Amino acid sequence: MLNINTKIETSLKQNILDKIKEDQSSTIKDLVYTFDSTKQTVIKHLNSLTLEGFITKNGKAPRTFYSLSKLKNTIEEIDNFFEHVKIPEEILSVIEENYDNINAFGEKTNGIKGFKVFCGERNMNLEKSAKDFFEVYKKYNHFKKDGYINASFKIEESFNDNFLDKMFYIDFYAFEKYGKTKLGQLVSSAKQSGDKSMTKEVIKISRTGIENVIKKYTIDAVAYVPPTIKREVQIMKELESGLALNLPKINIFKIINDVMVPQKTLSKIKDRILNAANTMFVEGNIHYKNILIIDDAVGSGATLHEIAKKIKNKKIVDKVFGLSIVGSFKGFDALNEI
Repeated sequence: MLNINTKIETSLKQNILDKIKEDQSSTIKDLVYTFDSTKQTVIKHLNSLTLEGFITKNGKAPRTFYSLSKLKNTIEEIDNFFEHVKIPEEILSVIEENYDNINAFGEKTNGIKGFKVFCGERNMNLEKSAKDFFEVYKKYNHFKKDGYINASFKIEESFNDNFLDKMFYIDFYAFEKYGKTKLGQLVSSAKQSGDKSMTKEVIKISRTGIENVIKKYTIDAVAYVPPTIKREVQIMKELESGLALNLPKINIFKIINDVMVPQKTLSKIKDRILNAANTMFVEGNIHYKNILIIDDAVGSGATLHEIAKKIKNKKIVDKVFGLSIVGSFKGFDALNEI
């Protein structure tokens, strides 16, 4: 496996890597000036070095900096440390498909590589942890059928007057001991970073489950929960655009009062209910049989519940279903971060 000192065939590519290593970070403009090269050539080598894991791209144009990857050597060291550990194929396959790790620098590793990093950083026994993760995964995956989870128990736990007829998740947000699920990690990172490629991956993973819910429950209109925090890229807007569901849309609006109070900042369910009740409003008067409200992440379920209440109070629907890409299994504290 390559390390940071491995000779790279293209001399300019190697020189760029050496310069980034020397300066700790460089911009495209710096490198074009230093090597008297074209911008296109420098970008080509930077893209190649990034893809190979030698460097990391930080920020967005026009303020983009390239630095050495903190992950490259970590993965090599951990691979060597766990070289003789054998993991059964069935367990390995589940980890490969269902585990992502994003470190403190925002660098992502998939599957068994990410799981090795997770275990290595915590000095955990890889073989034992892999078997344990497999059992935890099976426990939660037991709830999933046809690409989605019937999470109606969340509404039944939290509300006496149930305006949501059913609620679904595509996946849980997190597992005990092992943190965020793969989809939970993607949703969290996509929301916080505005990375559209991550949102596309969320859509790819979620589409089958969403379409199966729509088919099974004969959904004839859809609504999307509006964002409650101002961000450059809004994951809900990207989800709506990317899913491109061929259904009529009911418009929901988030009204900003004198001071905007995001749901995630509220620690009591009654405060979340009041916040949603007084800031979410529904537009429309066409009658539908079954409406599906889509959200990205659900903790208490207060927002979905209050939107469902407002839709039913307008008497424009027979049944209201809620669907969240990810949601909490128990409680909602874990979702305060997103």
